[in-house]
Amino acid sequence: MYHLVYISDRNQGHARDMEQFVNNASNFNEEHNVTGALWFSDTEFIHLMEGDTGDLETVYNYVTNSASHNNVELVCIEECGRRFFGDWSMASFGDNTHSGMIAQQFGTSRCFQPRKLPPDRLINLIYFLEEERKRSAENAIC
Repeated sequence: MYHLVYISDRNQGHARDMEQFVNNASNFNEEHNVTGALWFSDTEFIHLMEGDTGDLETVYNYVTNSASHNNVELVCIEECGRRFFGDWSMASFGDNTHSGMIAQQFGTSRCFQPRKLPPDRLINLIYFLEEERKRSAENAIC
């Protein structure tokens, strides 16, 4: 089991409707046995994907050829042992949800600039967002 992380610039002309974009990407990931999570802002995507190397390569190649992404940068691909997002073909987190917290905890300055972060910080960011989502869901039930 491996995870792959990439950053890309969001092509506003092709990724306007984020709900539809996430649904389409989630279906494609599920077809290829890839799980993971996507963080997005008005200008960027950070995507952590989990799966076998062949499946990850298929999805990553699809992304690099997609009109929704520009300047796709492979951050890392490394062994991860197990799936962290096994329940999600693609969880998603919009910038508006945690932007202030993200900038403070994961940023290198007051302005959150993901391309300046090392791979381990990007991975921790995505894991952090998932843990926050789980906590929020648990609190909503109580």
